[in-house]
Amino acid sequence: MASLQIVEPSSENHESGRFPETVCQTLEANGIPIARLTPSQAAIQFADTHSLLNRLSLPENLPATILDGQLVLAGRYPDRRELTEWLNLDVEVLNVPRCCCGSGRRCCWCGRYYLEGKNL
Repeated sequence: MASLQIVEPSSENHESGRFPETVCQTLEANGIPIARLTPSQAAIQFADTHSLLNRLSLPENLPATILDGQLVLAGRYPDRRELTEWLNLDVEVLNVPRCCCGSGRRCCWCGRYYLEGKNL
C-alpha cells in the first residue's frame, strides 16, 4: 500500500493555501493513508534520509509531496491527475475528467489537447 505525506510550510509563511481536506478524505476512504506534516514533523520522520531533509529545508521546495519515502514533487501541491497516476487510482476516485471532444480536437483526461497526435 502506498504511503503519502504532504509537507506543508507553516501557514504564516505560505500564501497558496493548503492541500484540500476533501482530497485527503477521499484518499483515506479508498485505503490510502495520507499524512500532512510540518517541516519540523518531517525532520523527525525522515531523520535517516539526509538528502530528503536537505531538500525539505529549502523554503522554495515547500509544499512537498513524498510517496513511499521518495520526494515526488516540490514547490507546489500535487493536482488530482498526478495523484491518480502516482497512486494507480481510477480517475473517477478523485473526479478527474476523462475526455472531451469538439472542434476536431480531442483532449485526454489530463487536460492536454491533441490534434492528429500532435500536442497543441
